Amino acid sequence: MRERSKPPKLLLWLIVSVPVFLAGVPALALEGTLIVANRNGGSVSFFDLEAGVEIARVPIGPRIPHEVDVSPDGRLVLTGEYGPGGDRGRHVVVIDVASASVVRRIDLGPNSRPHTVLFLPDGRRAVATMQDSDQLALLDIEAGRVLKLFPTGGREGHMVRLSPDGTRAYVSSRGAEGTLSVIYLDQDRSPDVILTGPGAEGLDVTPDGREIWVANREDESISVVSADALEIVATLTARPYAGRIDIGANGLAAMPNGRNNVEPTPQMLRIWDVAERSVVAEFPIRDGQPDLGNFGVLVHEDTAFVADPGEGTILMFALDGSGTREVLASGHEGPDGIAWTPVRVDVMPARAPPLFEYDPGWPKPLPERWINGQVGGVCVDSHDHIVIVDRRNITEEEAETNVPVPPVVMFDSAGNVIDSWGDPDIVPDGIHGCSFDAHDNVWIAGNRDAIVQKYSHSGDLLMQIGTKGLFDTSDGTQEGRLRNRARDRLHRPSGAVVDDVTGEVYISDGYGNKRIVVFDAEGNFLRQWGRLATDEEAAASTPGTFTEVVHCIGLSNDDLVYACDRQGDRIQVFDKFGEHVRDIRVPTDYPNERGTAWWVAFSPDEAQRYLYVMNGGQERVHVIDRESGETLSTFGRPGHYPGNFTHGHTIATDSAGNIYIAETNFGRRVQRFRPVAQ
Repeated sequence: MRERSKPPKLLLWLIVSVPVFLAGVPALALEGTLIVANRNGGSVSFFDLEAGVEIARVPIGPRIPHEVDVSPDGRLVLTGEYGPGGDRGRHVVVIDVASASVVRRIDLGPNSRPHTVLFLPDGRRAVATMQDSDQLALLDIEAGRVLKLFPTGGREGHMVRLSPDGTRAYVSSRGAEGTLSVIYLDQDRSPDVILTGPGAEGLDVTPDGREIWVANREDESISVVSADALEIVATLTARPYAGRIDIGANGLAAMPNGRNNVEPTPQMLRIWDVAERSVVAEFPIRDGQPDLGNFGVLVHEDTAFVADPGEGTILMFALDGSGTREVLASGHEGPDGIAWTPVRVDVMPARAPPLFEYDPGWPKPLPERWINGQVGGVCVDSHDHIVIVDRRNITEEEAETNVPVPPVVMFDSAGNVIDSWGDPDIVPDGIHGCSFDAHDNVWIAGNRDAIVQKYSHSGDLLMQIGTKGLFDTSDGTQEGRLRNRARDRLHRPSGAVVDDVTGEVYISDGYGNKRIVVFDAEGNFLRQWGRLATDEEAAASTPGTFTEVVHCIGLSNDDLVYACDRQGDRIQVFDKFGEHVRDIRVPTDYPNERGTAWWVAFSPDEAQRYLYVMNGGQERVHVIDRESGETLSTFGRPGHYPGNFTHGHTIATDSAGNIYIAETNFGRRVQRFRPVAQ
């Protein structure tokens, strides 16, 4: 809870002696949500200001965030994976405020290290500083992609602010002599670069957009730059190592100072009247004692918030002349960048995990004499059409009176067959898994073949990766020695998914090879990771190694790759470049040589809160909290009755939250399970 105290006499004298402050009742901003980046904890915290407590914390990962920003409507938060020097990040992370959950990660590519990310006024686009490449990225937040890169013209472009209309970006570069870059987002022109002073870092734009204030922390100065003339019109004296500045709509600027591993100095928060360019108050931080430190700062209405990473505190200072100082949090994990939103985190009791029941009305009977073989995969397009891929391996006795279904059969959401296609001699042998891309093309693999194929929605073969029957082995046959490295061959792939933004194809090349391999939209090799685990590595669950079969591949909305380490009883989660993020265990009640992690699907909400895992070893579906990795519930059991599974193999979801299970071996069917109202 908040701790309230009065400032010392010196502070009261400073405040009372300055006419701009009027004595009165404290006016601390006690509504809405304060959002804080935690550089030590690798997370973002949400504080309910009315209650004065931390209401949620969202993990970002080991590449620690430094700054945060809120969309104009208050619904989304942006932060960057800045990371420590030896482990630089490359993603912008998008967080939904109401659910306090990551909804998307945007990959900026190598040599990026995003520090500050800001929404443009339209709320759809944003800019991000890329410190390691001295560029500014313009992002489409909804599409999750980079629209354009702008050179900054400076060294170590660190922080960015925008003109009120969003047409200009101002970037401070703290390297070399210290500069301010003016980048024209709506024009094709080079940036204007203004020399400000050593250690140019914190900056902000006055509410009218006419001036940019730049804090030169090594020079103990503030450069006031005219937005019209693009020249320094005033130089103000700052306290030592004042590396952050924030200008509020009330015309007051807050500027904390410290010292970074050089020489202790009194820790103070200096308040400026921007119009008068004069100091109107100073508040002590850490009681004003000489110390080392650096601080985050935000001015919102009549309150200045200060985050102290060194002490782990978040402080609030009233700017109404009362001199009130409150401690919002202490013992925190390195709080740094701060933002505010009127939107509150949904603090209703945690919802029970979804429940499912067998849907006896789906699918409708197949056309006359059609009969399923092993159903190797199921997937759902953007119109909730359900596709199954069938191996057509019916028995001789069945063939006396029936015909196998075509390799690809499409149902509507009511369960009616609406299309079918596929040449049995052309589709992958041992047809295994399917998925749809953003254009509703269907991708199919085969675990007894060496190809992945792309078909149009109506069944035209559009592309093939690999050569049918030519395996990535020493002699090109299935029996040859495993290579696990070819750029133009596969070895019994189990599945494929496509990145909707880049068009890159991620393949679980997993029955023969033991890898994830990535191709571009034209089928050219890009990268790969993964290999067969040794016995010791399998026992230790060594990241990036697979116990036997890499049985599935999935790609979440937040750009994480999910790979089924089937016999390892885990889902390995990677970023899109193969760096291991975490494991999600798929628990088993008893030893099972077939393994538990067979296939994954995501719940249809934007945050994809739940991960659904088909556990074919125990014939059940696991409902898993995707953030924590905890299994919340399961359904299903071995058997041949409706709602039971016999070799439950792959799993898919539609937009209504229905779950589809395809069964191979002696199951040979697809079943639907519908969510139960709670």
